[in-house]
Amino acid sequence: MANGILSIYSIISRIFSKNIHVEDSKKSKRPDKYTTGFNNTANDCFANSTIQSLAPLWRLNEYFTAMINYPLPSEAIRYPMPLHLAMIDMLGTLQQPIHSNKTLSVWNLLHLLEQIHQGRISRNQHDAHELMVMIIDTLEDEYLKFFSFISKLSEDMKKDVAKPPHFPFSSIVESKLRCMKCKQTSLPVKNPMMMLELITPQISATSLEKMISNSRSEVIEGYSCLVCMVKVMILYQSKLTLTLEQTEFMSRMKEKLIAGELLINEDYSEDPLYKGIISSNSILQDDNLKSVVFRETSFDVPPDIIPIHLSRSIFADTQSWRNACDVKFPNKIEFKSMTSLVPIVYKLKSLVRHKGTHSSGHYECYRKKPQFFKSEDGEYLDDIPKVTFKKEEQVTSELKNPKKKKKLGSVLSKPFWRVSDSKITEVSEDSVLSDGKAAYMIIYER
Repeated sequence: MANGILSIYSIISRIFSKNIHVEDSKKSKRPDKYTTGFNNTANDCFANSTIQSLAPLWRLNEYFTAMINYPLPSEAIRYPMPLHLAMIDMLGTLQQPIHSNKTLSVWNLLHLLEQIHQGRISRNQHDAHELMVMIIDTLEDEYLKFFSFISKLSEDMKKDVAKPPHFPFSSIVESKLRCMKCKQTSLPVKNPMMMLELITPQISATSLEKMISNSRSEVIEGYSCLVCMVKVMILYQSKLTLTLEQTEFMSRMKEKLIAGELLINEDYSEDPLYKGIISSNSILQDDNLKSVVFRETSFDVPPDIIPIHLSRSIFADTQSWRNACDVKFPNKIEFKSMTSLVPIVYKLKSLVRHKGTHSSGHYECYRKKPQFFKSEDGEYLDDIPKVTFKKEEQVTSELKNPKKKKKLGSVLSKPFWRVSDSKITEVSEDSVLSDGKAAYMIIYER
């Protein structure tokens, strides 16, 4: 661990700790009754709920530990990663077990974001989704700057560099088209994704699985399939008016078709010879020759964490309102991946809820508790993978004396906290899963 990083972290930690307030309330013997909340001095609930939703993400903790302990080559300059260090400190505070009410301010973190982006975050009503996107994008930007030194190394030097940890929100989605006539596919299109954006349908109720399925698959009518058209050209070749160049072009297409090398959306469809054959032969201009294709999207590189944003805004002319569709969502969800023969399972870790109108309202967060255990000597342990400055010290309490611990019953019956700024309530999983009308951002972890 570089001394520079440790010094910056110490400064950030001291600044953040000044804003922690411990209330004079009755102490609980259980470590899961309370968790640290946030003050709300104005309209801070959008930020409070967003940060709380990141606290139960163990994969994020593992990523932070990997980043601060990454073995940089001696000649490389370590990028300071201010938001990484601030998030480590704040999430570490939220993850610390407490036995009475405790609150802190979110504004030290927001002021840091203002400094990084050289802008100002207003205290007026804000969107939790926009803040989540800003946090993820800023963390990714720091991640890319941290590892920018690799591109400057020679190929021989790159072989000795440790593999960078996977950015936990990062994924690559692959989209393909399949023609329903010829059954051939298109060239795959790959795009990066940090958050799954879904438009909530304007109906009374639906399911998250159905919304995801609809967003990842689509039927397209009237598609000009290159493979189908080449087959028609070959079938009617004796009736077509072709130049010598067009005939030679047809022969090349026939060879690729027989070899199975022709895809439904290749650039040949833009070739002047291909276009000339169609424009000079009316038999090839029939709309009935067009195809129906099916578009399907799956993960090429799956993420460790999937934030799902349910867009509930409805706009009509100059008016806007909130869509109150009841979205049923599960405690576990599966996604297909190109790299796995079986679906990848993700578990519900947090949910940001919103009640109110399109332009105003209140944000709260359902946050999954860690699993607490009670040892034979009465000590409470938890399964939180702590962020540490030395990898060998990263040990989860769950691994210690596994046969001599008893799970805390209150965590099993009420495994979530409902966090409304500084107010903390223990709730059952059924209570969370039944709040589909207010669900705004749902975060699942692999």
